[in-house]
Amino acid sequence: MRALLLCLGLLATVAAQNYDEVFKTDASAILEDKAKWKMLFNCLMNRGPCEEYQVIKDALPKLVATKCEECTPEQKEKFNKIMQQFAQKYPEDYAELSKKMFPKPDE
Repeated sequence: MRALLLCLGLLATVAAQNYDEVFKTDASAILEDKAKWKMLFNCLMNRGPCEEYQVIKDALPKLVATKCEECTPEQKEKFNKIMQQFAQKYPEDYAELSKKMFPKPDE
């Protein structure tokens, strides 16, 4: 039992570390800079190159699907804040990305 708990704790630590690169990015600054936002959005929508945003594109589907459940409390707080800012500042883009990530069965 002790070994199982240790393994679960280690997995949680590794999972949180996997998101460290994602959360190093200043997403609030990207949301404030239309050119950077457009580049990130085009990357997420497979419409343009990702370059430094590839790490975000790779992590975002799981972060959104799991509501950042593998994140540290600090990462989860930052994730929720960024998603709120995104939805408020770019509601059309938010809706389009949500539709891409979570299509309805008849679409």
